[in-house]
Amino acid sequence: MLTCGWSCCVDDANFEFPTNWGDTQNKCGYIIKNESTLSKRRQAYCEDNGTNDNAKIRSMCPYACNLTCDGTSNINNNDLVMFPTASPPPPKPVPPTNNNNNNNGRPNILLILADDVGTGDVYTMDKVQMPNLNALMGKGIKFTDAHSTPLCAPSRYMLLSGNYPHRGRNPNGTWSMIQGDTNQFTNGQVSIAQVLKESGGYDTFMAGKYHIGGRVPLKPGAVLNKNNVISDDGHDWNNQPLFDGPQDIGFERSYMTDQGIQGGPYSWFRNGYLEGRDEVMTWQVGDHVTASGGTSKILKPDEGVASWDSTLYNQILVKETEEFMEEHLQKRPSDLMFMYVALGYRWAACCWGS
Repeated sequence: MLTCGWSCCVDDANFEFPTNWGDTQNKCGYIIKNESTLSKRRQAYCEDNGTNDNAKIRSMCPYACNLTCDGTSNINNNDLVMFPTASPPPPKPVPPTNNNNNNNGRPNILLILADDVGTGDVYTMDKVQMPNLNALMGKGIKFTDAHSTPLCAPSRYMLLSGNYPHRGRNPNGTWSMIQGDTNQFTNGQVSIAQVLKESGGYDTFMAGKYHIGGRVPLKPGAVLNKNNVISDDGHDWNNQPLFDGPQDIGFERSYMTDQGIQGGPYSWFRNGYLEGRDEVMTWQVGDHVTASGGTSKILKPDEGVASWDSTLYNQILVKETEEFMEEHLQKRPSDLMFMYVALGYRWAACCWGS
C-alpha cells in the first residue's frame, strides 16, 4: 500500500528507468510529458503485466501512473493532471461571492504576471509545499487553452489587450520608453483595465514591470536623449508624466518601472511621474550591495536613482498593492477592484506586515 497521505501521490524525483526500445534512462515525468502519448506510455510502463520492471515503476512513479494512495490504478482515465505537488491538493473551485448586491456577484480581480515563469516552475516543485498557492488556484479558473509568446514585452501587450503582438504598433513588441513615440497599443485598441473601469466601474491599479513602451515628456524644442533618459534637462519629468503610461490605458493608479529589473532606467514612476530625479546616478553592470543588505544586480548599464534595489522589487509591489487595497476600502468600498501586478522575478521571500 502506498502511504503518501493524499489522493495524489508524489513521484520519486531520483528514480530512473529505461525505455522499452533502448537504454535511455528517463524519470517519472517522461510518462506524462506529452498528452498525445500519455495513454500509450501509461499502458507500457504502468500496467500490472506481471513484470518486476513495471511493478518498480508503479511503486516509484505513483503520480505519473495515476495511482491513488491505496495502490489502485486509474490508468484508463487519461485526463492529464497538472498539479504534481507535495502540498495538499487544492480545494474544489467555489463560485466567487461579493457581499455588495449592486455588483451582482462580480469578483474583485488580482491579475499577477510573473516574469520568466513556466508551468513547470510552479506545478512540479514536489519538494516545495505551496498550500496557499493551491488554495488560490482552487478558488479560481485554470485556463488550458491560453496563447502567449516566449518573449516579455509582446506577452504583456497580449495579456492587457487581448491581441496577438503583430496587431500592435510593432510586430515584435515595444520594449521601452525610448523605442518610439507611443506604447504598443494602436489607435482604437483598449486594455482590460479600461474596459473594466469604464464598463464595470472597477477601481484599477497597476504595479511593477510596464514594458510596453511610452514616450518621454519633452520641453518645447527639446529632442529625446536616449542615453540620459531621466537626467537630461530637456526631459520634462518635473511637470509631466510618461506619455502612454499606465494612466493612459485605463489604470487610475500605478507604481511602475519601464523594464523591471532587467533594464533601465532604474527608477520608479508613480502614476506616470518619475520619482527621485534629484538622486540620479549611472549604474554599472555587476552586483551592488544595497542599504537593505541585499545584492542588487544590474544587467545593463543605465541611469537610475541611487536608492534602486532590485532585491526589494517584488516586496515593493506587495506593499504598494496592500496600500492600494486599504485606500480603496476607505474611499470606494462599494466598488470593485482590478489589480494588475507584474512581478520583477520569480520568487521572493516576503511579506510586509502580519
